[in-house]
Amino acid sequence: MEFVRIALALKDRPRRGWQRIGIDRPESVADHTWGVALLALAAAEERPHLDRARLLELALTHDLAEAITGDLVPGEYADKGAKTALERRALEDMVDTLPLPLRGRLLARFEELASDATEEARLIHQLDKLEMAIQAERYHSQGRPRADLEPFHDSAAAGVSDPKLRDALGRLRRPR
Repeated sequence: MEFVRIALALKDRPRRGWQRIGIDRPESVADHTWGVALLALAAAEERPHLDRARLLELALTHDLAEAITGDLVPGEYADKGAKTALERRALEDMVDTLPLPLRGRLLARFEELASDATEEARLIHQLDKLEMAIQAERYHSQGRPRADLEPFHDSAAAGVSDPKLRDALGRLRRPR
């Protein structure tokens, strides 16, 4: 229960990139994680060779350490290695009381993501970017100026290489 209590703090952790541009009530890290998990479920339909359970575990794990670290945004850490080390320590503390098999699986998923070791991990990183772009469009539809959202779209475009996901990114900004 202690692990779940800590992890549920993600419901109260705002996504700080949105705060930086003045979104009054930004999505939480948990909101974002749910979006990535939903995208993973949909993406798995078109990629039957991928392990669906692994995809969902990766989606749920990808920002889990932020329950302790908070949502770290660029400029708040020296480099990707420093951020990964901070998140690794936080996750190790979080899972310390879990049964060994679950603890091992969550830590393994973290390492898989950190090293981009599998096709599933690489897809989750791209879905993370796609979800951010979808959220940017939601904020635009709520009146946020497109200029405020360009850095998020640029980040998504730079982080998505899968042709189907790039096509989805392109369709996001077309007038309906």
